[in-house]
Amino acid sequence: MKNMISNIPNNLSKASPLASHVTTIAGLISEHHRSKVEIEKVYAQLDLMKTEMERRYGFFNSALDKTFKERKELFEMFFSTIDKAINEKQYDVVIKALDQVESIATDSPLKSIESLIDSIRGRNIIDI
Repeated sequence: MKNMISNIPNNLSKASPLASHVTTIAGLISEHHRSKVEIEKVYAQLDLMKTEMERRYGFFNSALDKTFKERKELFEMFFSTIDKAINEKQYDVVIKALDQVESIATDSPLKSIESLIDSIRGRNIIDI
């Protein structure tokens, strides 16, 4: 029994480095867990950003498609009117239609893009 009691300091000195390693490992595991949680937060933020970018892209794509489709239809209508007026020798109609074509051509739908962007960022509902 006396021998066991005298070995306690030796056993503690042997246990101390082990306890130190266990503490170090526990700290590393805890840090790993915190890092994993932080990484998951970053992925969640990236997912939100991706969703927002897709929403904005969809809106812009739709708005621009509609805008340019309407412009195309207007040009086609005016050029059809011009062709018909030329064939019927209605030169006053030709001049008026050409004035309208020039007006549409010089007025870019992209001039108001800044207000469109502000509306999207503010999530305002706008009519296109």
